[in-house]
Amino acid sequence: MYFQRIHIELTNNCNFSCQFCPDSLMTRERGNIDFNLLCKAIDEISREKLTNQVLFHVMGEPALYPDLVKAVNYAKDRGLEVHLTTNGSMMNEDIIDKLLNANIDHVLFSVQTPDEKSFGLRCANINFYEYKKRVTLLIAKILRKSKNTITSISFLTTPFKWLILPSKQFRTIDNKKKLIDSIKSWTDDVLTHLDGNGAREEIENGVRDLRSPILKSNSLGWNRFKVSSKLFIEARPVGDWIHPALFSREFHKAKIGCCEGLDKHFGILWNGDLIFCCVDFDGKTVFGNINKSTIKESFQNEKVQATIKDFKRFHISHPYCQRCLGDVSLLSSLARQVGSVFYFKWYRKHWWGKRDMEKVLLNV
Repeated sequence: MYFQRIHIELTNNCNFSCQFCPDSLMTRERGNIDFNLLCKAIDEISREKLTNQVLFHVMGEPALYPDLVKAVNYAKDRGLEVHLTTNGSMMNEDIIDKLLNANIDHVLFSVQTPDEKSFGLRCANINFYEYKKRVTLLIAKILRKSKNTITSISFLTTPFKWLILPSKQFRTIDNKKKLIDSIKSWTDDVLTHLDGNGAREEIENGVRDLRSPILKSNSLGWNRFKVSSKLFIEARPVGDWIHPALFSREFHKAKIGCCEGLDKHFGILWNGDLIFCCVDFDGKTVFGNINKSTIKESFQNEKVQATIKDFKRFHISHPYCQRCLGDVSLLSSLARQVGSVFYFKWYRKHWWGKRDMEKVLLNV
């Protein structure tokens, strides 16, 4: 039993209330993971070699967790690769220094909305320009001081207005020119915090070389662009985390489809609940709890094993998965089901293959 990654939710509290995120629709209790419980999970993950990579994120803003640095140190001390996703607004230079001292592997700044207008979608308690200055300052600090830590800026895109996508409700980056402009705007601000050293020159050259890869990229895909050896830009379309079938009384259940949950990854919520996948924001697929049993024991449950076998046969049997991959109209439901097979069995495999190749090249 080995997973590509395991998501651990340090907290499901957040200081933002993004309109494209289901935070306001979440009905489960709010809280922070008990540090001893976190240690128990990390110990088993490391001891049983369940994965090499833990991501401190399901819902919530990890910087609100009071023991964030301790958590990173604990996981690193047990030989795990640690990835942190943060909106960046609660981060400061002291926290970044401590994370770098812990040798954290990857800090992803979930910027999502690149300009003042689209930033309004985040319903944040911080001014956009103050936010941008804070994030770019912290990114520059990572680039200056880190030996191994990689940092990324993540943008949401809303391509092709005529397509039936969640993006019809929102506008962020809706064409490749705007993506190029957004990358230049944010990297220019990063450069203002960098002295004339190698990192600065590498970024300037990297941004100049990005135009062609961006123009050739798939607007509907999850793209990752290398700016420098330590700085990447990620761009992906707005997802349908909160699509109507999740809440409607009447919907067309998915019968076929594909999901990486329980195969490539699963999630651990702050209260110890184990869930099928990282998009189950409300804990509807709980199949165990690490307060009561080990992770491996929970996976040995007959119902869990039956669900895993069904996924491998492209059969969707769990009621929540039938909602997640279904939709309120028959046509949309069929499109989601077929699309999930295409996305997870072809596109994601292709994308991760390219990403793994980048890691190999970085290590040469």
